[in-house]
Amino acid sequence: MLKNILSVLCGLVLPSVAVLGAIPMLGNSSRVFIGLPIIMWWVFAWLFLSSLCMAVSWYFIDARTDEKG
Repeated sequence: MLKNILSVLCGLVLPSVAVLGAIPMLGNSSRVFIGLPIIMWWVFAWLFLSSLCMAVSWYFIDARTDEKG
């Protein structure tokens, strides 16, 4: 049961909080990096980081559960 909770936290909650939590903080920022607002860089980075979180969730938590049966 604890592994399922860790899997959901790592694979779904962490990326969701990272993206949705940054919107109020960075949405009104006037910072620009290479011509794009910083919020766009943040969301674009989390596109790949969320895939990494889901991979970690699968390989380190769910895959071991599947092997044991």
